[in-house]
Amino acid sequence: MASNKGCLPAAVKLLAGRDHSEQELRRKLCRRFAAAEIDAAVAVLKDRRYLDDAALTGRLAARYAADGQHGVYGIRAKLLARGLPAAAIDAALAGYDATCEYGWAAALCRKRFPAAQTGDLPKIGRFLAARGFAVETVTAVVGRVYGYDE
Repeated sequence: MASNKGCLPAAVKLLAGRDHSEQELRRKLCRRFAAAEIDAAVAVLKDRRYLDDAALTGRLAARYAADGQHGVYGIRAKLLARGLPAAAIDAALAGYDATCEYGWAAALCRKRFPAAQTGDLPKIGRFLAARGFAVETVTAVVGRVYGYDE
C-alpha cells in the first residue's frame, strides 16, 4: 500500500476533476490505499472544507432542479446514488414542492411529446414516472397539458 503522502494528493486530484461525495471518494481511493490512510486524508479534506457532503447535496439538487429533467423523487434517487446522506438530501429538497415539479413535468412533456394523442398517455405517464415525478404530478400534467381530465 502507498503512504499517506500519496493518498491525500490522489484525493485532491480526484476532487479537482469534479465534486465527489465522501462515499464516492472513499470507494475510489480504496482501490489503491489502506483504510487508515483514506481516513486520514478524508479528515484533512473535511477540515479544509474540500469535502462537504451537505454543500455538494445543495449544489447538485439545485443543478438537477434547474435542468427540469427529473421530479423530486428522481432528484432524490440521483443524490442517493452519489452516496450523499439522506438528511442532507431532505434539507436540500425541502424547498421544492408540487408546483415546481408540475412546471418541470409540463415543460418536459411539451418538448418530448409536442403532438400527443390519446394513445400516447400511458407512454407519457411511464416517461414521467421513470424520471421521478410524483403520481399526482403525472396525473395533473396529463390532465391539464393534454386536456384529458377524467
